[in-house]
Amino acid sequence: MNMKDREQFEPDPELDKLLHDPEMEELIKKEERLEAAEERCESLREKITSQGPIRVATIDLHYEPGDYVAWNGVKGGGPRGYGWNSAGVPSEYFLIAMGPEGEVAVRIDRVFKQGIGRLTSKRRDLIRRTMPPMVTLVVGDDPWYGKGQALVSSDDLARWVEEVKAALSTGGKRSGPQSHAS
Repeated sequence: MNMKDREQFEPDPELDKLLHDPEMEELIKKEERLEAAEERCESLREKITSQGPIRVATIDLHYEPGDYVAWNGVKGGGPRGYGWNSAGVPSEYFLIAMGPEGEVAVRIDRVFKQGIGRLTSKRRDLIRRTMPPMVTLVVGDDPWYGKGQALVSSDDLARWVEEVKAALSTGGKRSGPQSHAS
């Protein structure tokens, strides 16, 4: 039996501890929920295309932090030196809404990044607190997300961004009758 075979059969206590950590289990559940919601978005796009815009209830928001990755094996010199290159992976922000088939995840980060800047913790908190109870989903082309994507309508996003800007200008206090905590 070689080392690779032994790794398959011998338990790794550190890995087991990590996999059974309550925080890790919660993170895995959230990730699975988001993946399922993104898959449901596929059938929702077809429904919106055939029936027109759909009004849905908002449930939650999900933030995926960005990252900075570097890799070796690049011919010549990159910004990190000979043989290395790197790239930033932008953060993603999803609105979780209740569609006809169940929860769906729709990306909303572009409009907020353009409207208020970086999605800092304070800004994400304001976005959450000003989240409208209902939004209209449409199908459209987006320069960041691609063609034929399910998107929150431009009007709903513009109102939401304005409400966040107003809250930022008042020091994070709630504004408007549309605000609610989720």
